[in-house]
Amino acid sequence: DSVQNFPRQMMLGAAGDSALVYRMGAAIAAQCRRLGVHINFAPVVDVNNNPANPVINVRAFGEEKTRVVRLGIAYMRGLQDNGVMACAKHFPGHGDTDADSHTDLPVIRKSVARLDTLELYPFRELIRAGVQSVMVAHLEIPALEKEVHVPTTLSKNTVTGLLKEKMGFRGIVFTDAMNMKGVTKYFNPGEADLRAFLAGNDMLLFSQDVPVAIAKIREALEQNRVTQQDLETRVKKILAAKYDAGLAQWQPIKAAGISEDLNRMIIPLRTSVASSAVTLIRDDNDILSKLQNPASRIGYIGVNADSSFLCRELQGAANIAPKWLPKGGKPEHIARILNEMNTNTATIVAIHRLNIYPANNYGLDQRQMDFIRQVQNRKDVM
Repeated sequence: DSVQNFPRQMMLGAAGDSALVYRMGAAIAAQCRRLGVHINFAPVVDVNNNPANPVINVRAFGEEKTRVVRLGIAYMRGLQDNGVMACAKHFPGHGDTDADSHTDLPVIRKSVARLDTLELYPFRELIRAGVQSVMVAHLEIPALEKEVHVPTTLSKNTVTGLLKEKMGFRGIVFTDAMNMKGVTKYFNPGEADLRAFLAGNDMLLFSQDVPVAIAKIREALEQNRVTQQDLETRVKKILAAKYDAGLAQWQPIKAAGISEDLNRMIIPLRTSVASSAVTLIRDDNDILSKLQNPASRIGYIGVNADSSFLCRELQGAANIAPKWLPKGGKPEHIARILNEMNTNTATIVAIHRLNIYPANNYGLDQRQMDFIRQVQNRKDVM
């Protein structure tokens, strides 16, 4: 609660600067080590190719697989070069879903060839680059697992057959949280944990019932469904990772000055990323030159706000009379704004305070959406 946020991965994707992403990974590694944390469940290397995705969206670098790989490797190296284990997620790819595995079991009906070409590509490249762990998603993918309603987390075909054997991954395999609906919708506590272990996962996150899970796995050992060697191999893998993290010479964390240390590198990096991420999508009507012309009358309409830092900064450079369209705008107020736009040389329509979810129009009400649709194709609007 006392540490400022770094930018989300979508903003890093817009910046597209590998060196900047490496610096952020290194800064996050420094934060983790200052706190005594030895693994960061990042980067997300899902290819976000479904605009309706309710859960990945801004967590991804974007929809271009080569950019996802380039920036994902930079983030991974920023972490791992500085003593923190990275984790590529969400295997085998959560980008092309329109459901959230926290609340349901998403189904991806893609062929193995399509998965291999797109979704698996970032994981293959990060494994080649040396990522130390991978997190498996809760997805139903019939091309990988024929049993109905079995999430990839519980699928031996996916975890052992694809990730470990075919793709040759030798690091630590984590499940996504076992208390998510992507698992609990069809599997009970304990049963889900055992199936996740049998599938080949090394660590099970957020088990719903640890004692029941242990009892189920112990019972499977006694029945020879799990071998002692298989259990010991995974335990030794985890112990080796702890040794590599320096826990054989563990030292307690000093609390004095921790907030200052954690915040030290954030502002310069946030500023650099924000500057690099500003993106001009298009300017077919040459509106930028109108904005720069001192003789122009420039309008500013702030949607979903009643003030903004951006507007104040622009007013310092140009003669701008702002109008505001917060939630609940009356039809007559919107009509006045539309009428006044006709007297402007150009108008900036700035949309503020969006949330990150496609549902419910990213937090805009219907009248705000209707206004945006009315003005989006005007030749005098940016």
